[in-house]
Amino acid sequence: MSWLLRLALRELRASWGPALCVALLTGIVVVLVGGGERTRRMIIETREATYRTLGHGDLELRFAPTHPGVAEAAAAVAGVGAAEERLLLSGVIEMAGERPLPALVRVLPVAGTPRLERLKLLEGRLPDAAELGVAIDRSLAADRHLAPGDTLDLVLGDARHTLSVTGVFLSPEHVLRPVHPEYAFPLRGTVGVVAITARAAATSKHAGRVDSLVIQLAPGASPRTVEAALTKAVPVSVVETLHARERPGHVFTEQILATFDIYLPSTAAMVVALALVLLVLTVGRILRRQRKAFGTLTTQGHTPSAIARAFLLV
Repeated sequence: MSWLLRLALRELRASWGPALCVALLTGIVVVLVGGGERTRRMIIETREATYRTLGHGDLELRFAPTHPGVAEAAAAVAGVGAAEERLLLSGVIEMAGERPLPALVRVLPVAGTPRLERLKLLEGRLPDAAELGVAIDRSLAADRHLAPGDTLDLVLGDARHTLSVTGVFLSPEHVLRPVHPEYAFPLRGTVGVVAITARAAATSKHAGRVDSLVIQLAPGASPRTVEAALTKAVPVSVVETLHARERPGHVFTEQILATFDIYLPSTAAMVVALALVLLVLTVGRILRRQRKAFGTLTTQGHTPSAIARAFLLV
């Protein structure tokens, strides 16, 4: 049997190239699956931590612009932990040498800090209520190479404002990257998110009004039950209700995560199949080269199972 083992080792040494390729492909599968799953968990953990830290709302009610006071009616509904109203506008960002970019414009409150959907400053500061300034989402800063101190033109209706960038922020609504809410498939770089002061928004026909109500549920409250109660309690006609998992930023994140479930298993399966093909070809080549030796070993009394163990399990 020792002679048989030496023969098997010699054949393995002669096939070190294919064996190395099989080992390399196996390592690639481990890295793909392990690294991909780790990245997936990190994205989820980052998203959920950002939601908790910055007060991401569980529900958002959207309606035609109206006078403030909707939040007071909503706060009286059972199951509502916190309610905050805000004004969201649509605009266009224009910069020299760049294509116009649709903008989602959040108007900052005149006084106080929002309890829900807070903005995390990464650079600079939020604009003061008395200045014509703008804070921008980090993706817009990266895509258009903007930093505090730069300027951009923001078109709101018929009015054009040249605003100075005061800061760069991260929004819980757009943890990864803002996407246009009207696109059938969320595409990166299709919209810019900015925050301006009430003074900068004074030329808008909706200045001083609100059109969005963000709700944080009380512990244990049912989102559907609270949603039904809110639509009856608030003094406006609700146009759209978005649950936390239905908002554009969350949908975009989920689609990014879904790519891991699609591409990782298929890529790993292709690599495994390639490794198996290489292994079969290598074993087949050994068998063809040692066909005469196997015949000799069989005549010497070695059983086929002993020969197979020596070559495959050594």
